[in-house]
Amino acid sequence: MKNTNNMLHFTFLGTSSGVPTLTRNVSALAIRNNKNKDWILVDAGEGTQHRIQQAKLSLQSLVAICITHIHGDHCYGLVGLLASAGMNTRTAPLTIIAPKEIQQWIEATAQLTDLHLPYSLNFINVNEATQIHQITDELSIQAHPLSHRVPSFAFSIIAQYTQKKLDTQALIQLGVPKGKVWGDLQQGLDVQFNEQTLKAVDFIQIQTQRAHAIVGGDNDRPEFLAQACQDAQLLIH
Repeated sequence: MKNTNNMLHFTFLGTSSGVPTLTRNVSALAIRNNKNKDWILVDAGEGTQHRIQQAKLSLQSLVAICITHIHGDHCYGLVGLLASAGMNTRTAPLTIIAPKEIQQWIEATAQLTDLHLPYSLNFINVNEATQIHQITDELSIQAHPLSHRVPSFAFSIIAQYTQKKLDTQALIQLGVPKGKVWGDLQQGLDVQFNEQTLKAVDFIQIQTQRAHAIVGGDNDRPEFLAQACQDAQLLIH
């Protein structure tokens, strides 16, 4: 599933609640940057790594994991997934935005099962993620508190691309022929033309594309997301 401006791609790895069924795994959602292979995982219920393999997503390209809350159908697949990433020679640090109990659980499991990851985990307490966190140059995440039996959160996944475009119409009006001058200006170089200096900054237009999707955890108060949804194009809940 792609959003309307084709910047993010969504793969529903699991949509069942509480327990898996024969045809549906428990909660997990992959959100991929369409510009490259970077992707974010929201929730990791039991069996998520099998679904990741079936979806042909690479654990090497996973840049962040967000856990909405501590109930098992949203997190029991997490430790196995982390271990598999290490066995598949991942070395890049991985950001995890989750309740603090998730960090405690991972650390206890690692100690009790002699698990040693060949990469570092950057834990961010979800309570401290209510401000935007930049994950990559193009992807950022923000948490929003919800209402559930235990603390639960939604996550804004924001993709933003900045592109430089040459103002070719302005150059045509000045009589500048297409060629080296255009190329130099596109590269940010000032050039001489007809005894005048053409400054690159005057002919470069900065275009920004932005996509904002919100993925909600368990919640019995929909109004909690009203403000966050004001500039979102997609809500998954």
